[in-house]
Amino acid sequence: EKSKQIIKKHNESENEKNKQIPKVNVELKNERSKQLPKVNVERKEEKSKQIIKKHNESENEKNKQIPKVNVELKNER
Repeated sequence: EKSKQIIKKHNESENEKNKQIPKVNVELKNERSKQLPKVNVERKEEKSKQIIKKHNESENEKNKQIPKVNVELKNER
């Protein structure tokens, strides 16, 4: 009889533990899924900033060259 009670308690304990593990896993997955979109958005924003920066640098370089060409053309005339 005592042996049956011990086995029963052990089984109940195992069942309780098994119920908790999936709950923890689900919570972890939910937390991760919340973080992933945030990370993706941050990456896109960073990439966008880099593209804008390169574009601006390119425009600045182009604008520096245009007056130089104009001056050279005037000098040739």
